[in-house]
Amino acid sequence: MKKILVSVEPLRQLLEALIGPSYLIHELQATTHIDAENPITLLIGEYKAALENQNDRSNNRKMAGIELPPAPPMIEDLSGSISFDDEWEDQSLGT
Repeated sequence: MKKILVSVEPLRQLLEALIGPSYLIHELQATTHIDAENPITLLIGEYKAALENQNDRSNNRKMAGIELPPAPPMIEDLSGSISFDDEWEDQSLGT
């Protein structure tokens, strides 16, 4: 199953409306085109952006005619910075 990142607050509001009294979800549905901060509107926008981003990456790989190797494992040190794992071998160079 593929996953995307979405904002927590709009997702919480939508889920509460779904499991709450029916007028809550109806209110959200009725205001999707009026309220830019409507959770449904925000989540749909995030979903579409994620799909577009995924399609762009896929198209870029197809256009380049290459299959990219997997990204190296990342390790976070105590300072909070991220560094590459020293044991990772560059698969694209065959080393």
